[in-house]
Amino acid sequence: MEPSVYTLPLKGKPVRYLSLNREAAMTVILLHGFPESGRIFDAQIKALAQDYHLIVPDLPGSGNSDYNPQLTSIEDFAEIIKQIIDTEKKSQVVLIGHSMGGYIALGFAAKYPAFIAGLGLLHSTAYADSPEKKVNRIKAIQTMEQYGGPSFLKSMIPALFGSSFKSRHPEIIQNLIEQGARFDTRALQQYYQIMHDRTDRTELFKSLSVPYLFISGTQDQAAPKEDLIHQCSMADVALIAILDEAGHMGFMEQPDQVNLQLIHFLLLVKTLQSHV
Repeated sequence: MEPSVYTLPLKGKPVRYLSLNREAAMTVILLHGFPESGRIFDAQIKALAQDYHLIVPDLPGSGNSDYNPQLTSIEDFAEIIKQIIDTEKKSQVVLIGHSMGGYIALGFAAKYPAFIAGLGLLHSTAYADSPEKKVNRIKAIQTMEQYGGPSFLKSMIPALFGSSFKSRHPEIIQNLIEQGARFDTRALQQYYQIMHDRTDRTELFKSLSVPYLFISGTQDQAAPKEDLIHQCSMADVALIAILDEAGHMGFMEQPDQVNLQLIHFLLLVKTLQSHV
């Protein structure tokens, strides 16, 4: 199934997204993380596109979407989702975000809860950064200023993966590093700043009664399983999967397992919608 490519303006800059199977009843938006583009979800697109309308944006500064210096918050990035939903004339969607994409999904859900049918956090968290992590974000921004974003990514990207996957697939790590060399350093710094500035969103699990999906890995240091287990307990309806030996990139490290969890989650959303 060939995707269609669409372009939307956001504060004077183009944002591009893929759309597949627009006739399907349920719309699912996949939001990539840092430092990625929509291409990161190739395995998930193949698994889901036959049954769901998939929308996969390149967030500003990533992939085929231009860096936009006017975006200064998670909420600014969340407006991309709103524009897409309005353009596609959808009343509700399921948002599934990886890491930074999860933060953006949470920001959108807090501002536009009526548009959410379900929310999936892939290696992401509703907690704000800890004080220690905030300090590390600023240090990273400064490091990128001094040495450039691609140099920072060369050391940062391998740490995203579990040890077993990293040893078995060095070519995948290297490919992501090479893709990272295409990023504008300003975009990477912008991402780190908005992640640093984001607020705690755990109240959403009580105020927004929709199904939630949480996925982490036993070797995920950025969104540790303990955090997600605790957040899962806050929601009325939630599924959680902890991937053995996976790091922060479980949807690449164990795509079949993650795809199975996504299918189960989307079926749950569909079932609950049919009973409303």
